[in-house]
Amino acid sequence: MPVRVGVPGACPTDLTCKSQKEMFQDCRDRFHSFGHPRGAFVWLRSFRCSPHIRPIYWPVTGRHCQKWIARGGMMKRIAIFFDGTWNDVDGDAPLTNVAKLHKALRSADGNRFRQVGHYVEGIASSMGEIAQFLKGAVGYGVEERIQRAYGLLAADYEPSDEIHIFGFSRGAYQSRSLASLITLFGVPKHGAGFDPAKAWALYRTRESRRNDTDVAALRAAAHYPVRIKCVGVWDTVGNLGNPFVSGFVSRKFAFHDVRLTDQIETGLHALSIDDVRGPFRPSLWTLPEGQMLAPNQHIEQVWFAGSHADVGGGFAETALSDIALRWMAERATATTGIAFDDALIARTTHPDPLGPQHSSATGSIFFWSGLFPFIRLIRQAKDAIPPLRRMLIGSWRSGTLPRGQVSINERIHESVEQRFGARIIELAAGRARTKTYQPGNLIPVIKKKTT
Repeated sequence: MPVRVGVPGACPTDLTCKSQKEMFQDCRDRFHSFGHPRGAFVWLRSFRCSPHIRPIYWPVTGRHCQKWIARGGMMKRIAIFFDGTWNDVDGDAPLTNVAKLHKALRSADGNRFRQVGHYVEGIASSMGEIAQFLKGAVGYGVEERIQRAYGLLAADYEPSDEIHIFGFSRGAYQSRSLASLITLFGVPKHGAGFDPAKAWALYRTRESRRNDTDVAALRAAAHYPVRIKCVGVWDTVGNLGNPFVSGFVSRKFAFHDVRLTDQIETGLHALSIDDVRGPFRPSLWTLPEGQMLAPNQHIEQVWFAGSHADVGGGFAETALSDIALRWMAERATATTGIAFDDALIARTTHPDPLGPQHSSATGSIFFWSGLFPFIRLIRQAKDAIPPLRRMLIGSWRSGTLPRGQVSINERIHESVEQRFGARIIELAAGRARTKTYQPGNLIPVIKKKTT
C-alpha cells in the first residue's frame, strides 16, 4: 500500500528499498540538489506538514523503509555522559560539568532532530567511604562503565544517527576509550549475533596480536564503520589518580586506546593549567610528527585556569569551572549542532576569570606533589621547567610528550589572559590565601604571545 508523504519533485516509482541504508543513500543522491546534505529525508519531514507542497504517493516496500517513514525519517543524536570518579547526580555534592551538561541537553534541537542522553555515574560513587576510596583509587569499574555505555548506544543506534560522547577526568578517559572501541568494531546490529564479550577481549588485545578473522566477523555483525560526531572531555587523566597504585593501575589499563582516531569528527578538550599532581597527568590528543589531521576533522585543546576540578567541576565554588562548561556547550553546538538549554546554562552558571581556585596538592596523599610539583607543559614550552631542576633531572615529572609525538591545536583560553598577573584567592584545606596569578608553566606562553 502506498505511503502518503510530501517529497518535492516527481514520484520515484523505480525505487525499491533493500535496506534502510540503501534507501537513505539513494534518496540522498536523488535530492542532493535541493541543498541539504541529509537529502530527501529532511525534506520529507519539513514538507510533509506544509500546506504549500502538494503531497504525492510514494510506493514503499521493505520493513526498514516503512519503519523509517513511521519514525519521521530523521536521524537523532545519541549523547553519552561519563562522570568522574566519585561523582554522580544523586548525592549532596556539587555537580560536575558532565552532570550539568547532561541536564542541559534538549530533547530536540531547533530542526526537531531528536536528542537522547545517557548518563554514566562515576566510579565508586555509591559506596561507603573506605570501599569508595579503594575502588576509585585502583580504577575498578572503568571497564564495566565503558561496556554499559556501549550497550546503551547499541540499543538506541540506527544508521545516520549522530554519536556524541562527553566525560570528565576518568570519565574523559572512558569517553576516549569508548570512541576507540566504536572505531574498531562500529555499533552492534540488533539480532546479528554480535558478541560484546569477544569484542571487548579483542579490543583489550594489542593490535599486533588481534585475530583479523575474528575482528572481521564482529564488524560484519555491526554497523561498520561508524563516525563519531563529537568527543568533548574535561582534563583527561592518563593515569588513574593514586600515587600508591600507579604501577598496578598502569598494567591493568595498559591496553585502553585513548588516541585520536580518524572516525572522530570533532574533538574538544578542556585542560587544567594549575594541577600539580603527577597521578593526574593530562593525556593530550597527539599525532605522530609530520602526520596531519584527517580531512574535515576539527580538534580544539584549550587550557583553563585552576586545578583539575576547577576545570571539570565538582567544587562548591564554580566561577572557574563555569567558564569551561560554557566553552564546551558553545563549541559543541557551534561545531556539531547539538542543542543545549542555553537559558538554563546562563541561569545556573556565574563565570568569573578572577574567581577563586583550589590548591591540588592538599592532604597527606598528595603532599609530595606540593614539594615537588608535576609541571603541565603548555605547547611543550620547556622553559616552564626551572633551569636548576632541568639541569639536575631533565624533564622528569613534567608533561613532556613521547619522542616523535606532537600535540594538536593547543591554546590558552582568553579568560586565562585576563587572570594572568591579577590578585586571586586560592583555597587549600578550608583556608584562603591571596596571591598573584603567575603559574610558571604559563609564563613562557604569555611571553611568547606578547613578543
